[in-house]
Amino acid sequence: MAHKIRPVILAGGSGERLWPLSKIDYPKQFVSINGTNDEGSGLSLFQESLLRVSEPSVFGAPIILCNEEHRFIVTEQLRHIGIINVTIIIEPIARNTAPAVALAALHMEHEQEAGVMMVMPSDHKIDNPAAFIAAVKAGRQAAEDSWLITFGVKPDAPETGYGYIQQGQPLEGHPGVYRISRFVEKPDRTTAETYLAEGNYAWNSGMFLMHSHQWLTELSVHEPQMLIACGESYRKYTVDQSFIRLDKESMQACPSNSIDYAVMERTQKGAVIPVDMQWCDLGSWTALCNISSKDANNNAVHGRAVMADTTDCYIHTHHDLVATIGISNMVVVSADNAVLIGPKDRMQDIKQLVKTMRDQQMADIMLTSFSHRPWGSFYSIDRGDRYQVKRLHLKPGGKISLQTHEKRSEHWIVVRGRATVTNGDNVFTLEENQSTYIPAGQMHRLENRHDEELIVVEVQTGAYLGEDDIKRYEDVYNRNAAKDQA
Repeated sequence: MAHKIRPVILAGGSGERLWPLSKIDYPKQFVSINGTNDEGSGLSLFQESLLRVSEPSVFGAPIILCNEEHRFIVTEQLRHIGIINVTIIIEPIARNTAPAVALAALHMEHEQEAGVMMVMPSDHKIDNPAAFIAAVKAGRQAAEDSWLITFGVKPDAPETGYGYIQQGQPLEGHPGVYRISRFVEKPDRTTAETYLAEGNYAWNSGMFLMHSHQWLTELSVHEPQMLIACGESYRKYTVDQSFIRLDKESMQACPSNSIDYAVMERTQKGAVIPVDMQWCDLGSWTALCNISSKDANNNAVHGRAVMADTTDCYIHTHHDLVATIGISNMVVVSADNAVLIGPKDRMQDIKQLVKTMRDQQMADIMLTSFSHRPWGSFYSIDRGDRYQVKRLHLKPGGKISLQTHEKRSEHWIVVRGRATVTNGDNVFTLEENQSTYIPAGQMHRLENRHDEELIVVEVQTGAYLGEDDIKRYEDVYNRNAAKDQA
């Protein structure tokens, strides 16, 4: 009996083109695009991707590839949707999609579970999941027979922002599957109109169905150095709680390349399944605008907005009210601690904006005001000269590391729940409306030993309030202070 298809979810992207909704520490795949999940409401694109491949009769346990900084976001979002049986591989260095798939395939081979993989980015939107699942089932046998299957999205417009795949001859014995004639880079509008008229071109979705052994075989032919580096890195892996940690030094020798460039455009075993699944690569604010419902003035609005003489605009806000007067063809986004305003046809320039902010070391704008931790999360409420105010949320059983700060003092006030506090040599319980003061240099810890969420307001004071001012003595989550604060 054939093994179940293993979903391989690629969750390591930075999502810079959806700034300021998407930030370095909380990229778009973890964001609820049509709502806000920083307070627990709505599903993120990552969660939607996992639920899409959760049918137990077809799919096995997912393999997720993410980076060091996002691993606790991954585990928390998995917990929210009740997915427990999962493998999480931490990529020590970003090396694009081809090595990521190689690492998943190597893991399957190592676990003696070689079989078909369903490789998916974690930031795509599919509004017809039934069509997607039907296409996966249609391509499974071809993948078992060593074909590398990609899914071509049937175009409904001459889109210039996507790559295209030209469909070749039908694959004998596999209904609905075709040989790939060629891949085409993003065309100009005239060329895209020609492709649409010809009818045998599809958008390149970036999703693949392939056997783990066949992928490794193709890499051995087309990218042998990549396979060697990935193999060495995986061979030296360690297990840290629920994470598989790969060897960083070995991965530094790995070439960076995409699935398409590394193999799909070179192999003789490439095939495509055209499918109408209402797919969208949410890679820009313009793409989000295109799939959003519009009002009578062709405005797409998410959140609270008041508009006067406003047409053809996209407005996105999570908390603040946005008011507009006399504008047209604009994108206005208010998210977290930043606002973006610009013409729709200039949204491709966001990456340059993000680079400028990074070069100017604008960390407060590049990062979100909330941050996930294995014990829960914290929210930055206010910050000024020599002070910062945060709201800490500790889930039941959550425990901050035993730690000291050299340059700042802290004042904790319990606003909900009961806190177990270590403050120097004393361990005691704080109830609601009770507080404690922790001077700089004092060893301390905050715990939630109860069944309800613990909420604490933390007031920090001192000359330096950076998250790296921490010395950790004991941590149940095995974190390194240089990488993980609080």
